[in-house]
This record gives sequence, structure tokens and C-alpha cells, in this order.
Amino acid sequence: MKYYLTMVIAMVIWGCGEEDNSSAVESHCEHYDELYSRTYIFCGGYGVENIQTSFVACNSRVPREQHREGCLDDYDLVDIDEGCFMHHLCYDELEPM
Repeated sequence: MKYYLTMVIAMVIWGCGEEDNSSAVESHCEHYDELYSRTYIFCGGYGVENIQTSFVACNSRVPREQHREGCLDDYDLVDIDEGCFMHHLCYDELEPM
């Protein structure tokens, strides 16, 4: 729980971007990045209270047998309500995994 809360706070502090990149703040993390951790869906803002769900998206650039266990394969087909957005979160290169 402490790790989850730390990741959410770090994400809020360092900024987020919308999946469609229409946000003024761009996300530099993608689900296929080596340091990808998970994806959050926010609705109504970037605060912890605005997190609707989180999941791990499968890396579409590697064969299925190399996917992380339990990952969501077709995450781009997830129906997102208006005013909600996805944000991919990557580990910081200096942060231990």
C-alpha cells in the first residue's frame, strides 16, 4: 500500500498527460517503454481521489508469451467516460524496481 501511494503521489507531483496527447502536459511514458509500471484512469482531475482504476497494459511490441502476467491486452478498447483520461506511469530510472 505504501508503494502504491508513493507512486500515485509521485505521478501527481511530476505531472500527467492524456492518452490522446491533447493535454498541454505531455506524458513521456508509454505502455511499451522498458520502465512502464501501470496505467491509471483519472476522472475530473489528477488527484488521488480522481483515480477510477489502474491496470497493467500488455506490451504490443513483444510476443504474447513475453507479456506480463495478468496484463490487459486491448486496453485501447477500454470505454472511457467524457472528462476521464489514461496516464501511463513508468518507474524513474533511479528508483529501485
